[in-house]
Formats: sequence, C-alpha cells, structure tokens
Amino acid sequence: MNEERPSDARLRDAYRQAVEARRAPGRDACVSAEALLALVRREGSEATRLRTLDHAMACADCRGELTLLRSIEAAGGEGARRAVVQLRWRRAASVALAASAIFAISLGPARRLWDDGGEPVTRGEGSALALLAPRAADVVSATS
Repeated sequence: MNEERPSDARLRDAYRQAVEARRAPGRDACVSAEALLALVRREGSEATRLRTLDHAMACADCRGELTLLRSIEAAGGEGARRAVVQLRWRRAASVALAASAIFAISLGPARRLWDDGGEPVTRGEGSALALLAPRAADVVSATS
C-alpha cells in the first residue's frame, strides 16, 4: 500500500551515492558530515570549527558539501521563521474574528435575550410633571 513516490526513490539513491562517495579512497582525512553541519550551525568550540573550515576550504569535496549544507540550513531557517510568523498571524486573526462575532451578536438578535419583556418606559404628553407618593396604608415606620 505504501507506494514510494519517484522523487523519494531518487533522493534515497542520491543519498546512498553520497554516503558511498564519502567512503571513497582519498577521503579518509575528510571531516565528518556532522562536523560540517556543526560548522554551519555555529555549534561546538571555535577551535574545532576553525579546523573544520580549514579542511573544507582545502578539500573540494568537503567544500561542496559545506556549500550544500549552508544552502539547506538557510532555506530551512527562512522557512521556519516564515512558518512562525504565519502561525502568530493566524492565531491573532482567529481571536479578532471571534471577538467580532461576539460583538455583532451582542448588538443584533441577542439583545432580545436581555429584554425582560416588561412595558417600556413612556413619557407623558406635554410638559406636565406628576409627583407620585406612596399611599398612607403602604407606608411602614422605621421603628416597627
């Protein structure tokens, strides 16, 4: 069921050839691919990185590998930064969209949910002012 795509097969073949090429006679003094990667990523001690760089500049095979590793690291680093920026933007957009939806609902049909259904306050006609007082029977003294 797991069919390999043609590009996967080509990559595996290219990798196998690269590993075999590193084992070729005359490459015994070459630095490891891990050392070249550490140089690209600026990992390890400065003295080790300088020895690796000196060898890579003097060896055409290692110089090619170093150039390839630098390109891969640069592409991966840019892609990773872009992915982080996109993820942050998507999160911010999601929060803004949710807040907008809540605001729109609160101003629209949901206002009926808060309405108690009582009579609305109305004003009388004219400019007359009516004072209201409780009936005498409804008054309760503070001492009782």
